[in-house]
Amino acid sequence: MNLFSFPMEQIGGMLRKLSLSGAAGNAAAIMTYTVLCLIPVGTYLYLRWRRKALKADAFLIFMSLYAFVMMYFMVNPGLFPSVIPGAPQMMLGSTFYSAICFYFVIRVLMAWKDADISHLQKGILNFLHVLVIIFLFAILFEGGVYIWSEVQNVNSGNIATDFIGYGDAVSYTPTYVFLVLQGIMNAIPYVFDMLVTVMVIKVIRLLESEAPIDSTSAAVDMLVKTCVSALFVSATSSFIFNILQLLLQRILYKTNFSVELPVFSLVFVLAILLFARYFQEYQRLKQDHDLFI
Repeated sequence: MNLFSFPMEQIGGMLRKLSLSGAAGNAAAIMTYTVLCLIPVGTYLYLRWRRKALKADAFLIFMSLYAFVMMYFMVNPGLFPSVIPGAPQMMLGSTFYSAICFYFVIRVLMAWKDADISHLQKGILNFLHVLVIIFLFAILFEGGVYIWSEVQNVNSGNIATDFIGYGDAVSYTPTYVFLVLQGIMNAIPYVFDMLVTVMVIKVIRLLESEAPIDSTSAAVDMLVKTCVSALFVSATSSFIFNILQLLLQRILYKTNFSVELPVFSLVFVLAILLFARYFQEYQRLKQDHDLFI
């Protein structure tokens, strides 16, 4: 299963099955297909109606047009001009997600370029809430969809017969355990990212409410400790997992040795850590100033 084609590929498969189930199913599939592809246009019209639309929102019209093309080939991948298995879904999904990223960046820039401090603060909070949702989906994918997909690959691949011969009794249990551990390890950086983001939201809320310095400083101290823990765990989890696979490789029928550097998580956590350090320095200077007065 490819992350860049999820969940469009799965939706396309369901629509195809529904369409082939009969006349009523075909009509329901067409209606569902149309409604899904019109969601970006519907969002644009809603923003226009609320008078919150920006020039960048016109890009949503193009996204709807692209969605019609993308979902058509997700339903009928055999019609896409490619000879590489699985490539149509990956290429179409990647392009769609890149379009979403482009729209998001352009809209944020246009919305915040002339904003005052209060609007910027509100925009940052909204962005952080979106990040929490993204991290949650990443955790669910790595901890659920990835594990299920890998288990199915092991079951359908008859991997054990390549090692011990056809007809011999085999146990996939250690392999399944390590696949679960692999999914958990992949999800760990996102878990810390989500936790750190929630804590940043809490700190900003405390600043907005002008909470006592002691409570705000305590929240920032906890944020710093969490950032340090996140960096340590992210740096060591892959190494420990590879060591375990190396020691137990004789009983595993599928291994996933990898050298991973979670660049996004690393940069994100370091940026939050820098923010926390600046805030601690600001709090110290403010306390000294208040004592001086």
